[in-house]
Amino acid sequence: MRALCSLYEVLILVCKLMAPFTPFLAEYIYLQLAEALPEGEREGSVHFCMVPEALVEARDEAIERAVAAIQPVIELGREIRQRRKIPLKVPLPELTVLHKDAQLLADVKGLERYVLTELNMREVRVRRFADAADMVQLRAMPNHNLLGKRFGKDYGKWQAKVRELSHAQLCDFLETKTLTIDGEVFDAEDVLVQSEFIGAGEVYESAASSMKDLLVVVNCLPDQEMLDEGTTRAVSNRVQKLRKESGLQVQDSIEVFYRVLVPAEATQRLLAAGQHKSAADAGDEAAEASTEEDAKALEAVIDKMSAMVAKLIGKPFLPARRRLLGAVVLVEAVRDVDGVVIELVLARETAVVDAEAIAAKCGAEVAGLVQQFFDAYDPTELKRALGASGGKVVFRLDGKQLELECGKDFTLSSLL
Repeated sequence: MRALCSLYEVLILVCKLMAPFTPFLAEYIYLQLAEALPEGEREGSVHFCMVPEALVEARDEAIERAVAAIQPVIELGREIRQRRKIPLKVPLPELTVLHKDAQLLADVKGLERYVLTELNMREVRVRRFADAADMVQLRAMPNHNLLGKRFGKDYGKWQAKVRELSHAQLCDFLETKTLTIDGEVFDAEDVLVQSEFIGAGEVYESAASSMKDLLVVVNCLPDQEMLDEGTTRAVSNRVQKLRKESGLQVQDSIEVFYRVLVPAEATQRLLAAGQHKSAADAGDEAAEASTEEDAKALEAVIDKMSAMVAKLIGKPFLPARRRLLGAVVLVEAVRDVDGVVIELVLARETAVVDAEAIAAKCGAEVAGLVQQFFDAYDPTELKRALGASGGKVVFRLDGKQLELECGKDFTLSSLL
């Protein structure tokens, strides 16, 4: 509720600020929003409202500082993913942020849940340069303009001395902002400190800010569980796109059924759908055609992670063998997932009655009416009623009370 109230407040303020520049759009939006305002605060037009004044006391400098700290971290993390060609759908084990400032690292850690979400990481670690000699090497870069004017023809000698500063000396320099070499004092303008990653390049990938004062290191080797999650997200993405293409709404009660196709059948289905590429058209992709082993591997992953897919799409996600004979199919399509073709069927979620069981219990003429009853029953409400009544539904039909049991008199695919 607080989030909705905050959104409403922002929309009202933005409308008032937009009014001089987009008068008609701002007026339209304001009139829709103003219905929720108290009578005393409601104006007949957005142009009757005063321009909002800034609430200085509402600013939270700690939050602003923390958000400013995580922005470059997220940008560098995305850069690393692009460089390694690792899609965002695949989780990665760890991201490490290295910096000289303990406050900045604390701010990043305080908002780590946003970094985890934006970059799909399992863990965020923070380390100061002084405590990370195993991962980072600090290097001193003399300011040629300033020191060249200062030392003249002796600058070459002093440049060498500056470049010879050790990692520990530079860590101290970052803290104190000053250092002394052979009696000469240098400050932060005289010497620039840059960071360089020295870890295992085959496992880790690093990216530094433009000033080289912030270093982000990512472990780019996902384990099998993370790879499986990436595949799961790819499958859910195909389902969501198919729902959108079919014009289905989020609130529509549907069930999703899947079947992994072996290569021969996949080729036939793609040809029939006009989606198959010839070897000439496919180029390098033709050399990476899926095998039966690939199909079996994908099927094993989907079977194992089907509950996660169902959570992501918000609908039952079931193997094709669970689809009932009486199910109403809304759309059927084939989609590619990591080079393997799967068949997706979106069907209306409804209970299917056992006509023989109903006929034996209530008479043949009643079976059709019972099916009509279940067709009109919201699946979500039906499941709730079944849970509350021990798997039974009691209702009156043509003046008769009927008690039907799930699994005997009718079935739901998602409850099989």
